[in-house]
Amino acid sequence: MKLRCWQAECSKKALGQFKTGKKHFMALATPGAGKTVMAATVAKYLYAEGLIDYVICFAPSVAVQKSMEYTFAKILGRPMHSKLGAIGGVFTYQYLTTSKSADWSFLQSSRVFAVFDEIHHCGGQDTELSNSWGREILTTISNNVRYILSMTGTPWRTDIMRQYLWHVISNQISLSSLTIFMVLKTPS
Repeated sequence: MKLRCWQAECSKKALGQFKTGKKHFMALATPGAGKTVMAATVAKYLYAEGLIDYVICFAPSVAVQKSMEYTFAKILGRPMHSKLGAIGGVFTYQYLTTSKSADWSFLQSSRVFAVFDEIHHCGGQDTELSNSWGREILTTISNNVRYILSMTGTPWRTDIMRQYLWHVISNQISLSSLTIFMVLKTPS
């Protein structure tokens, strides 16, 4: 698949940051710009270079979940249905907060690349002040994965928490340890 110029540049930048030891990368691009294709491309390179074992993705809705599952499977050439033989899985943020049967222990013993789509839906910088989705990311995912790619087309929240997005990923993250790649799409 031929990437758009911004996707190729962003993928290269994310991979460069991950290879230098940075764990967090955020892509800010307008809706419909192709963030999922870019993220799947980064996953493909990380896997091909032997830097990760699995990919897990999180989305705010079942529709976005299914779209991500299809795109990642197509680009990676392996299923993303979270079952035996898959390279990973795509889940809703709601699943993360409500599934009592989910076993995330493999995160601690595997090299995992986590992708958070529409991260602006998650809020809070610590477990006490976070919304439920943000709290689960902080307690279950962020400290137990190798790399994190967050994506959004909406770089702010308007609810009462009004937290900066980069605090959602880890309460220990600072601006100097996060790379943000921004792209604006001109209307078609």
